[in-house]
Amino acid sequence: MLKSRRLTISIAFFPLLTLLAFASHAGNGLPKGPMKGSVNLQIIAFENCPAGEFTDSNRHMIAVKANFAPDVKTGTPKGDFLKTNTIALAQGDAVQVIDGNACNRGGAELTLPLSIDNLDCSATPDDPSCPEPDFTEYRVYVRLVGRPGSTLDITACGAEVEDTAFDENDTLEVLCSTESTVDLARTSGKNGRPKFKDYSAELLTVCLAVDDSSTCTQRVALFDPLLEDYMWKLETGGRPHAQLRLIPVLSP
Repeated sequence: MLKSRRLTISIAFFPLLTLLAFASHAGNGLPKGPMKGSVNLQIIAFENCPAGEFTDSNRHMIAVKANFAPDVKTGTPKGDFLKTNTIALAQGDAVQVIDGNACNRGGAELTLPLSIDNLDCSATPDDPSCPEPDFTEYRVYVRLVGRPGSTLDITACGAEVEDTAFDENDTLEVLCSTESTVDLARTSGKNGRPKFKDYSAELLTVCLAVDDSSTCTQRVALFDPLLEDYMWKLETGGRPHAQLRLIPVLSP
């Protein structure tokens, strides 16, 4: 579960807050139309981990470690996965960074204004893997800016709950999605202009491979009580700088 933290502010990171605003324009990959209520989140990798937890209420930046793969995977014992380059996720009234430093071993913490109703599987009601998910509350778009050659792989995970364990052993474990942002890379040249891509399925659900299968057989929305202690784990190549935009879904 999310732990309480003391307020610690590093003035060295105030200039990074100026990176939060970026315009929506044709060709950047975002959907056309009004962006009212959308929220920006920056994930920035550092070779030298910054000090502090960065907990001021207006912060929209999370620091992660460059060139790092967290030691978290399906089968990790429950309670042993909030480590470097992990972001613990919890429900809240708004997108808010509770702890903005995932570069330390405690990981970062983030609240999201989502319910399990955000996931809509009505297009494939008879398939629990929900291969064509839709979303009713928020979608999330991601792009990499900064240095060409950098990569960022984000995977959603959750921990087994005793009443809904997905295997037959007695150990409650972390279960990570079979889907991730594995193709998120910053390229160079004339085709390297950063564009947003819709990663809602990869970041707002955990697609589980049940019964020792490597293929997703059940899709679980973030904060569904089937799992608990939801998180993102982030594998970095180089020093990626990712921009995430969470966009409310407007009713037709």
